[in-house]
Amino acid sequence: MTRASADPHLAGAPSPRKASDGRAPTRPMDAPASPTAATRAAAKAVVIEQMQLDHRVVCIDTDTGLFAASDFAQCPERYLNIGIAEHTAVSVAAGLAREGMRPVVFMFAAFAVNRAADAIKLNVAYANLPIVLIGTHAGLSAGFLGATHHCLEDLGLMRALPNVAVVAPGDALQAAQLLRQLLAADGPSYLRLGRRASPVLPGDSRSVLGVPQVVASPAEGVDRSVTVFACGPEQLAAAHLASEALGRDGTGVTVVNVHTLKPLFTDAVVDLLPEPSGNTQGLVVTLEEHWRSGGLGDAIADILTAHSPRRMLRLAVPDTFCATPGDHAFQVHAAGLDASSITARIRAGLADAP
Repeated sequence: MTRASADPHLAGAPSPRKASDGRAPTRPMDAPASPTAATRAAAKAVVIEQMQLDHRVVCIDTDTGLFAASDFAQCPERYLNIGIAEHTAVSVAAGLAREGMRPVVFMFAAFAVNRAADAIKLNVAYANLPIVLIGTHAGLSAGFLGATHHCLEDLGLMRALPNVAVVAPGDALQAAQLLRQLLAADGPSYLRLGRRASPVLPGDSRSVLGVPQVVASPAEGVDRSVTVFACGPEQLAAAHLASEALGRDGTGVTVVNVHTLKPLFTDAVVDLLPEPSGNTQGLVVTLEEHWRSGGLGDAIADILTAHSPRRMLRLAVPDTFCATPGDHAFQVHAAGLDASSITARIRAGLADAP
């Protein structure tokens, strides 16, 4: 897809802002990463805000513990806590959407995409209803609760469904911006959020559904030999640290925040590929807190295969369940997705270049 205006999910979204070189918007990550905020807290604030502005917006909760009754003092009739019953919550949302409402459903990601899968497919995607499904505690962010609460398949499952936009914001500010755009869209969407607070990236650029953002670029005069496409706050932060380490080696790395996996505009991705140097076409890296199948790596590979074949290094959670208890940082390190591991794996990938 090459034009934002061609997709119904972009109704109400601002026009994509172009940088001076014609590329996607750039937001630097080299300033101190503070303060921190949780993407799910930002989503909560936007929903409460929109409920006060638009009488059609209704919040459906599945006992996530994110809300209190006092949050909805001005519109208590539009907050429904269905309990731990994700399939029912999604079906209730579909009924409300049929009546002209704009439901937002908060669920734990691990339960949303599995227990409610049938309702999402038939009642939401097939019916093409304007419902925002929000999956919190995604990826390994509920690491301390074990594999039953990890969600490493949601991006693949949601990408496979026609009509559904799939979004994984890079920080709380972006979560707020993109959620407002999803609420203004005419179709269904899935918003992937974590659990804990993450750095709020500096800069004031606006995020636009479908348009990836450059968040780190090589120093002036250094070839752009590696492009890292990453999604999610933790992986973006790790990618940035890795780019700094590789930069000290003289390796030019561009880090791209792919906050929207579907729709994902082809020309925006192709424009950000590594620059050919000598006999090499550069290295494309994908980085995601997700199993390898179906997620960001597949989305980028689909584009490269059709438009600009390149050598790829796909960094994702290994194809196994995480059996050892541990917090989020422990699980990310164990999966080889912390900054040091990423740096080492990219160095090895460059060394293996033909």
